[in-house]
Formats: sequence, structure tokens, C-alpha cells
Amino acid sequence: AVDERLIYRLNAAVEGWIREAGDNSTGSVVKKDETLAIIYSPEFIAPIQAYLYMLSSLDRFQASGKETPAQIEITRLNVQQYIESLRNLGMSDVQIKEIEQGRQYTENIRVLAPATSFILARNISTGQRFERGLELYRLADLRRVWVLADLFENEAQHIHPGEKVKVI
Repeated sequence: AVDERLIYRLNAAVEGWIREAGDNSTGSVVKKDETLAIIYSPEFIAPIQAYLYMLSSLDRFQASGKETPAQIEITRLNVQQYIESLRNLGMSDVQIKEIEQGRQYTENIRVLAPATSFILARNISTGQRFERGLELYRLADLRRVWVLADLFENEAQHIHPGEKVKVI
């Protein structure tokens, strides 16, 4: 059985549209940080623009040398605030880092696999409109699973909690 501590429910934190659904399906194995889908939501527009503006301001402040350390620190804190806003909306750290490095605006938000995992449920299709809270995917990391076994009463005395066993 799947270890319930290793199940990932990827829920929409915003409403929007599925621009592109990957070729994956229930039963597929996906790698960590693999793109599962590309979504669009107008709720990302302002935070991405503000994040890019703050990054640009920080670059200018550091290059000019005219701003005080306090002004630079406040700008750094604002950059961190917009990073948190983007995370809270559902953007991955990978994509946030790409925006930081490329300094490019994007409307396409990639839904990434949080771990190498097995798709238990896929609830999306290309062009679909979705509401906040919809479970887009349910994934299970199968590096650790539970083995459920029934024993006869007379065999139970030979098995103890925490004991290593070999399952064939």
C-alpha cells in the first residue's frame, strides 16, 4: 500500500485555465520537477510584475551605490515577500528562480511534480477551466511502501514489530 505520508495532492490555489496538459496519465511515473501541466491565471499577473520590478530596483540600487544599506535591505525584504506570494499562489521554486535569472515575465505557470512519483489521479484536460481548490493531480512517492499481510494466528508468534522481512 502507498505510504500515506508520501502522497502529494496538487490543488489549485487560484482559478484559471489549463493551457496544456502533459502526456502523463493515471498510472504514469513522473520525475521530480517534471512539468505535469501549464496553467494560466490572471491572479499571477500582478505578483510576477511586482517581483520583476523589485528585482530590477534591487539591481539598480546595488549598482548605483547611492542607496543606504537600509533601503537595499527593505528592497530585499520586498523581493522575498513577492517570492512568498508566488509560492502561495502555487508557483514552484524552480520557476521563480527561472524568472529571477532571466528577468522575463511569463503567463504560463508550470505545475511540477514535487517528487519522482506515480500518478494516482489526474483531473485535468487541455482547455479546462478550473476553480480554486480543485485537485489537479494526486501523486504517490513509491520509494517506501507498506506491505500488508494477513497471518494465521499460529504464525503471528514468529513476527514482531520493527522486524525486517523479505517479501517476494
